[in-house]
Amino acid sequence: MRTRTRLLLWPAAAALALTALAPEPAQAQTNACMEATQGKIAWDYKGTKRWAQGNLDRLCRNASSIEPAKCFRRVMHGGINWGGGTQWQWQNAIDLCEQSTDANRTVACFEGKKAQGWQNAIAQCDERAPPPPPVQQLSACEAAVQDRVAWDYKGNKRWAQGNLDRLCRNATNAEPAACFEKVMHGGINWGGGTQWQWQNAIDLCEQSPNAARTVACFQRNASKGWQQAIAACDERAPQLSACEAALQDRVAWDYKGNTRWAQGNLDRLCGGGDSAEPATCFNRIMHGNISWGSSTQWQWQNAIDLCERSTNAGWTVGCFQSKIHTGWQNAIRLCDERATHADCRGAAQGRIAWDYKNNTRWAQGNLDRLCRNAVDDEPAKCFQKVMHGGINWGGGTQWQWQNAIDLCEQSADGERTVSCFVAALRKAGGWQGAIAACDERAR
Repeated sequence: MRTRTRLLLWPAAAALALTALAPEPAQAQTNACMEATQGKIAWDYKGTKRWAQGNLDRLCRNASSIEPAKCFRRVMHGGINWGGGTQWQWQNAIDLCEQSTDANRTVACFEGKKAQGWQNAIAQCDERAPPPPPVQQLSACEAAVQDRVAWDYKGNKRWAQGNLDRLCRNATNAEPAACFEKVMHGGINWGGGTQWQWQNAIDLCEQSPNAARTVACFQRNASKGWQQAIAACDERAPQLSACEAALQDRVAWDYKGNTRWAQGNLDRLCGGGDSAEPATCFNRIMHGNISWGSSTQWQWQNAIDLCERSTNAGWTVGCFQSKIHTGWQNAIRLCDERATHADCRGAAQGRIAWDYKNNTRWAQGNLDRLCRNAVDDEPAKCFQKVMHGGINWGGGTQWQWQNAIDLCEQSADGERTVSCFVAALRKAGGWQGAIAACDERAR
């Protein structure tokens, strides 16, 4: 009786509360679910009936009836077993019941599915859940491998989508699949046995338009090493320039016989040109017993520095040998066909130490800062004078190289810039002010 009396009385009280709190009458008409919940149904097992607005919104959003509230009351307080007892986490009860259009149906659905696990049951009975996406049609290649060809030697035929995409991307037929099956399970020897790493099999076969041709190509080239054979038979591989073709898989970039070049180093040496002269130069420098001053074994980076974009390998090597008495860094700089002698970068790189440890190899970013927009070598002259010419910055003659760049970058007249700094230092009373006063970028 007490419960019945309370149910008869609450609409009047709710109406008074809504009149006081919500000035827009239309809002009250949409809150049937909220009205049936707020202050009526405990959201926990401590009897707390005051709901946070966010949770109330979640349960009742878009509800056109009180069914979500009925569902929540039954799930939380009606003895519904979630699989590990009848006391629910309130968040899970909201997850199940929010926007329910039929409380009995939602609860019955959950009880019918909970053997699969409560999370699965909630997901399947959640009326907000969108319909499952349409089954994606597999391409001929994908259909030939998915659930048909094991990607490993344990019989696993269910492919991860990413690997399926790699193997079959842009394929118009099932040839990549046929290639993979032949390589992995057809007794093809990679040079150390017939059991492949599946990643390597994909590398060989992806986008193959003709499985038999790809496998035969690999077998012909296997004596070069499996990596080189895969690279040689990879039908995705772009056409190489004359320079790149003369190097890749032909000339070792080190003294361990590694002939597979990283693309970045290949790009640096060949510079996109069609001539094979940079490759010829590099091969002769690295493997032709050319001494750099202390040995005939070069750092490959230095060999690239000398030979990159060489237009005449014989001239470049001869130039280096004639200049080696000045030091190998200078010889490289003097024979670098990209540099002009009046150029700021050419005057600094390999010639002027940027610190007090005699490091003359500049980071490209710092060289760019010093020489940006320079039409001659004046910024380099300024830097040399400031760093190594005994110019006092106010606390000694040893500079932070960053400050020397700040002063000299884009200088149009090195001597004038240095004289300006010396004069401004006396007036400005500090090196920062003197640099700012003489910085030609600021004018």
